[in-house]
Amino acid sequence: MKTRFGFVSNSSSSNFILAFDKKPQSIEEVRKLFFQDRNKFTSYGYKSTTVFEVNDFSKTILDDLKEAEPMSLRQIIENLCGYCVATKKLYNEHKPYRDRVSEKFRTEYEEKYGQNIYKNTEALEEYRNLFRKEIREEKKEKRKAVIAYYRNVFQNQIKGKKCYCITYSDENGEYYSTLEHGSILDSNPKVPCVVINNH
Repeated sequence: MKTRFGFVSNSSSSNFILAFDKKPQSIEEVRKLFFQDRNKFTSYGYKSTTVFEVNDFSKTILDDLKEAEPMSLRQIIENLCGYCVATKKLYNEHKPYRDRVSEKFRTEYEEKYGQNIYKNTEALEEYRNLFRKEIREEKKEKRKAVIAYYRNVFQNQIKGKKCYCITYSDENGEYYSTLEHGSILDSNPKVPCVVINNH
């Protein structure tokens, strides 16, 4: 898997921001950090159960960390602007799509004139302008929430540490799906981790 910075548009992947005092240099170091004394890791799927070798997972994580460069503050903030703990509440508070001002404008127009708004250039442009304004405002609110989360929570957790970002996707089979969804990388309180879901 390749390391990615910034928001990833993949509909089935997660970015993991990990903070280390010192980036692990060996499979054994990774194993102790995320798997303790286990040699096997069991993944319980919908229809089947699969047992993976911990050393395989540890090698994959190590290889991806080797490729990862320390993140800048800007890269951390941009990643956090995805769907994570910092913006979860904000997402939940967003108005449903049908309740947007732009959507109400479209609905009222089509009810009044009995035609699809896409057939009227002027009305369509007004609708699009309203929609763009709403998106800009939501992005500003999200960024405010992210910066507040970074200053109030994450900054203290990563003090004196360096952050790295690695990405796993469940589109690449059960092995990588387990790395994404198996609560492996966020299992050690000594290694601060934020998961950004790109779904």
